[in-house]
Amino acid sequence: MSKTKSYYFPPEVDNNPPTHDMQIIVQQRDVYGVTKVYPVCKYALHFAAIAGTTTLTTRTLINILALGYGIIYE
Repeated sequence: MSKTKSYYFPPEVDNNPPTHDMQIIVQQRDVYGVTKVYPVCKYALHFAAIAGTTTLTTRTLINILALGYGIIYE
């Protein structure tokens, strides 16, 4: 369906394993050849609102991981 991209995440991101309560659900979509990450659950929507965007950018996803949240892709 969509191509999988690999992103570099700094080593400090992996130091906080997510718990079941600290996970967000997102969905990847190709929009005119550009992969965009859309929030699905209410927590992901809150992170997008904090970032001031409707999608979650790579930088925002890295910061979410640094906070100890896990990201589940649908």
